[in-house]
Amino acid sequence: MLAKLAAVCAVGAAGAHTHFRLVPTIVAAQEAATPRMHRLVTAELALFTVVLGLTAVLVPLSP
Repeated sequence: MLAKLAAVCAVGAAGAHTHFRLVPTIVAAQEAATPRMHRLVTAELALFTVVLGLTAVLVPLSP
């Protein structure tokens, strides 16, 4: 359960970083941030997949 919580926190932190740091940089037309945005979105997707996998493993377990 702690691993799932840690993964959810990591997804939230990556999303906050994207929203508050990278999006304004891209809006300011700095194309150097675009590859970083792509890498971070890919990392968010991978972490979200980990969260789904952990959820699938934890659901059938009894408390």
